[in-house]
Amino acid sequence: MLLDEQGKELTRNDDCPMLHGEAISGRVIGLGCGDGVLLLNTRTQAFRKVPYPAGTESGRMVRSLVGGSDFHLFAGDFGPDAVTILDPDAEQFKVVELPARRIAFTMDPQRADTMFVLTEDGQMHRVDTLGGKIVGSARVVQRYALEGGSSVARPRLSAAGGLVAVTDPARSRLLVLNAATLAPQREIAIEGAPLNVLAIAASGEQH
Repeated sequence: MLLDEQGKELTRNDDCPMLHGEAISGRVIGLGCGDGVLLLNTRTQAFRKVPYPAGTESGRMVRSLVGGSDFHLFAGDFGPDAVTILDPDAEQFKVVELPARRIAFTMDPQRADTMFVLTEDGQMHRVDTLGGKIVGSARVVQRYALEGGSSVARPRLSAAGGLVAVTDPARSRLLVLNAATLAPQREIAIEGAPLNVLAIAASGEQH
């Protein structure tokens, strides 16, 4: 449902079974559904759905999305050991299979040509979102098991300003990596187990 500033309903679409995950890229909002990604153009108020690739196994769907702001692009999870990239203009998915199960992923909205994915073996992977392939990997943390449910603290990622921040709750620290090389730039000790992280980059004129 799309509402105006006064709360008046402008348009709606109920055709999104198992709704899970939302992101925005430009004027387009993406919603993860059981049978595809539902797109809403906020300017035209028009909905359209991009179905998952033919042959997608039952139960495999996008459950979390991030969107680019420098150009139209959505990236999301796609089952336990893959990620997907959606070009909303071409209405085309790229599926990138991972070498291990995924722990977390992120993308700098201002630099949406690269997605960062951490797998359970402690490897960080740089994914070329335009080519739809892994272009670099590096071991950044110890192995984290996916077993144990949501009660287990696991690494989380955030990217901004050419850097990637990685929480390492087992070692009570925050790692800062170079986004282009995945080389460590800084390590910050934190009391307790960090559960999440948000990276913010400032921009503006220099005097």
